[in-house]
Amino acid sequence: MRARLVAETIEKFGSLDCLVNNAGDSGPTAPVQDYPLDDWHYTINSCLTSTYLCARFAVPAMIAAGRGAIVNIASMAGRRGLAVSRRLLCGEGGPDWHDGRTRGRTGASTTSR
Repeated sequence: MRARLVAETIEKFGSLDCLVNNAGDSGPTAPVQDYPLDDWHYTINSCLTSTYLCARFAVPAMIAAGRGAIVNIASMAGRRGLAVSRRLLCGEGGPDWHDGRTRGRTGASTTSR
């Protein structure tokens, strides 16, 4: 699906200049010992895996064009954390980590907000 979206964007507009990942969810809030594993996987998939997959298919098009930017948007709770919300710390803080790993390896610029 993501490869198709990138291809359709390039077909319609001629290039893919920018990718904005604005992932997040409002899943359950619970202490880590009570947090259901299925909810953990949902959070990781919706916040981190989706960001990775979009970048995975967008970056080759940006490299081929010789330009491009990726903007990852995450909740401030992902940076500070909350005592009963591991999903926010791990799921929404992940795009900040991803930025540092993507920048410099792809030629695409990345920014987190």
